[in-house]
Formats: sequence, C-alpha cells, structure tokens
Amino acid sequence: MLPEIASEMKLAEAKGALVEQVLPDSPAARAGLRGGDRQIQVQGRPVAVGGDVITRIEDYDVRAFEDILSYLGKRGEVGQRVTLTIIRDGKTQTLAVTLGRRPLTVEPQ
Repeated sequence: MLPEIASEMKLAEAKGALVEQVLPDSPAARAGLRGGDRQIQVQGRPVAVGGDVITRIEDYDVRAFEDILSYLGKRGEVGQRVTLTIIRDGKTQTLAVTLGRRPLTVEPQ
C-alpha cells in the first residue's frame, strides 16, 4: 500500500492489501469484505479508499496484494476456508473466507 493511501485512511503503517472493489456474489462478498466507498487520486490514477485492508491470511503477513497471491499459489485450494485479518474503520478484526476460483475476466462496474 502506498503511504498516500495509508494517510488518507488514517492507518499507522502503509502495509496490507487494500480492498478497492468487491464483486457481487463473489467469495469476498459472501465473507463480508468491503470495498472502497470514495475515490482519491494517487499518482495520477483514481483509487477507491475506505474499504477493508487485509493484513494477514492465516499465519501469513500481508504487506501488499502480491503476498495474498503468493499465499494462494503455494497453499490455497478452491473450497478451503481461511481466516483473514483485516482493518475496517480503524479496528482489527477477522473474517472467515471460503476460497473460490478466480474469474478469468472482470467486467467493469
């Protein structure tokens, strides 16, 4: 996560994977993850902020989105239930997520 985003969201550290958007009827939506509710400009592009920030998946620290992809590539299986640690509205909480297949394409909303 970029420092500008962490500052906008009043986070102590610029770490974690920001959830910008949650697709309807996706594993993320069923788990209750929340996407951004407002946009800011960061390095010339719009970024949805205000959503959840994922800081852990099971026992694996998440400093950036690539850490989630790495975990899923090494340990994740469709149908597996994992625990995410998130920051929502400045508070740390956990969510249980059942992993699903990643869509091949995503239609813009």
